[in-house]
Amino acid sequence: MVNQIVNDASKAASIAALFSVNQKVDTANSNLAVIGSIAFKNTASVTATHGNSMNVHSLDLTSGTWLIESQITWSPNSAGRREHTIRQGSAWNSTLIAGNSQSPDPTSQTYQNCVAIVTLSADTTISVWGVQTSGVDLSVGGTVKAIRVK
Repeated sequence: MVNQIVNDASKAASIAALFSVNQKVDTANSNLAVIGSIAFKNTASVTATHGNSMNVHSLDLTSGTWLIESQITWSPNSAGRREHTIRQGSAWNSTLIAGNSQSPDPTSQTYQNCVAIVTLSADTTISVWGVQTSGVDLSVGGTVKAIRVK
């Protein structure tokens, strides 16, 4: 039987095409297995000094497309501004993915959210940063999560 397939060019081509399709299906299934993967980190309160950037969270993510959501919470203080950013890399000067800056809530904690979809071509650290300009040290904490969507 094998001899008949090998000696018949049309049958050999059909087998080769089937093998090629099977490899592509296996690769697609392998890639689909990681869609929906979730990375999560929660940070209790840390101290953010006035005017200095603070790495609140970091996640190591694999290549692919990720939905990233982060929330940080600042202790009550009515002075200055609060900045919250998501960056691709582990340093403050890494590529900015998303961010916001706002005046603080004068009577209670200040909450900030950032959401972004980012495509990573290689394994990368995603970091969440906070900066505040209240004139005094403040507590900051929060969560970051990432869901692979592609």
